[in-house]
Amino acid sequence: MKRKSILIKMILLLSTSLAVAFSINYFKGQDEFKKLGEGKSEAIKEYYEEVKSINKGTKSLRDVDYIIEIQDNKISKKEFMVRYISRVNGLTKYTNPKEDTVNSFKQDIWDRKFATEYGILPTQEEIEEYTLDVKKEYESTEEGKALIKSYTEGLGMTEDEYWEYNKLCEAPYVVTHSKVEKYLEENGIPLPDLELIEFTILDKEYFESL
Repeated sequence: MKRKSILIKMILLLSTSLAVAFSINYFKGQDEFKKLGEGKSEAIKEYYEEVKSINKGTKSLRDVDYIIEIQDNKISKKEFMVRYISRVNGLTKYTNPKEDTVNSFKQDIWDRKFATEYGILPTQEEIEEYTLDVKKEYESTEEGKALIKSYTEGLGMTEDEYWEYNKLCEAPYVVTHSKVEKYLEENGIPLPDLELIEFTILDKEYFESL
């Protein structure tokens, strides 16, 4: 059960980053995860630096290059590319990775709006607790340690940098979605039809080049 729990949490934490589909019966191994890291290394590093620069105030939101806008929320090219590449180079093959990437942002934005309206938006403490919990579970098994080691080597990041990146850029989406999904299920509320959520392309040439 411990191993199953770790793998389930791995899917949750890395879903937006890796877009990896696997199970305890079809474990792909360290080489696959290293290749995944290598394929996303440049995109993740560029996006991570952008986020840190904005948080430090050394880069203004006005200086960010955006690709799409969803319900008054602009998505940067760097963040978009992290998810898009995970769908192009990941273990799961998508028929339309660009459309799926757009839909993933639609879901995130809908989740955050819903969580805000219903008072269930996760706190920073919840996000940190979640990330630390998953990190500890990885480190509790040799399999988990090997996966993280291989993936971070591929990314060209230390394990500490990787977990900081996840806490800042990935875990907030995962924790928010988890809380929203639980609330919807408990209250019999259906998931949104993402196709009905409109979006605007801000850089048509760049978007169509993908």
